[in-house]
Amino acid sequence: MSEKPSRNVRLGEAFETGELNDPNGFIDFPNLDKQQTLAVIKFFEHVSAGYPLPGKNKPSWQDNNGNTLPNTQSYEQGNFWHYHCGPSYGQQAVKSMTFDLNINLNGQTSAEVLFYVKENDGSITIEGFCANHVPFPASDDPDKPNPLFQ
Repeated sequence: MSEKPSRNVRLGEAFETGELNDPNGFIDFPNLDKQQTLAVIKFFEHVSAGYPLPGKNKPSWQDNNGNTLPNTQSYEQGNFWHYHCGPSYGQQAVKSMTFDLNINLNGQTSAEVLFYVKENDGSITIEGFCANHVPFPASDDPDKPNPLFQ
């Protein structure tokens, strides 16, 4: 198994110091419970070291067929991706690993996801943690504001 070079990973300021605490939605880092915090730390450490990850990983502006979703312009412009980070992976077997944060539609899924930005310099900024991910949340729906863009 070949490993990719390490990446610089950081927490976005709003996520690192924010006050969001919706158990069915977005939770900022200071309000994560122990298991959620460990899931973020595992992602951070694995990406920093270049290790593969077991979860599903994809661009936040695309569906599972690579089609652009409506009202997702901000995701695409910001290069937002999301990774199913657990801890609630369930009992399914690992079918496919995520290497170097490339797209992995066959990775394990969980209710919890991390939203992150792939920066132009190759680094990663973790922008949010969603405790109960609703598939395909819009970034630009005027009727349902997204906390990542407020």
